[in-house]
Amino acid sequence: MTTSFDINALALLLSQAAEVEIRPRFRALAEGDVRAKTSAIDLVTEADEAAERFIKAGMEAVLPGALFVGEESVAADPALLPKLAEADLAVVIDPIDGTFNFAAGVPLYGVMASVVAGGETIAGVIYDPMGDDFVLAEKGAGAWQTGGHRPAIRLKAAAPVNLEVTGMASTGFLP
Repeated sequence: MTTSFDINALALLLSQAAEVEIRPRFRALAEGDVRAKTSAIDLVTEADEAAERFIKAGMEAVLPGALFVGEESVAADPALLPKLAEADLAVVIDPIDGTFNFAAGVPLYGVMASVVAGGETIAGVIYDPMGDDFVLAEKGAGAWQTGGHRPAIRLKAAAPVNLEVTGMASTGFLP
């Protein structure tokens, strides 16, 4: 089982999908380009489907032989999802996370991918098409924010918050 791959190549593929298939459709969806999947707030657009096809077509160069599990592919064929647990290497894609915002013309959406090896998530990419920013994370290498011509910034988890001090412990949300 090979788990070596170029996370930057995966990030580039997501940004190319956004450039070609997503941003041109932002605030330009025609009647019939938005459909409900399971409910009125669970939407799919032509941009979701086109971006997923674009990413799937480019995946062989980025992660040769990896199982491709896209949100729209699973909606069409739910039998695809259980294959994820058995795959040596897989990529999971949400072509537009925040489809409701995208369809409503709200610029708060992203393109997301994770890489799974032997049932364990080993990497992830979140791309903000509107800000041209990425968050990249790899197991053992940390998480980084990058984009445009800015240098990469190493991300770190916030320090724990004492919930007694904030009053959260007395709200009933915590035991």
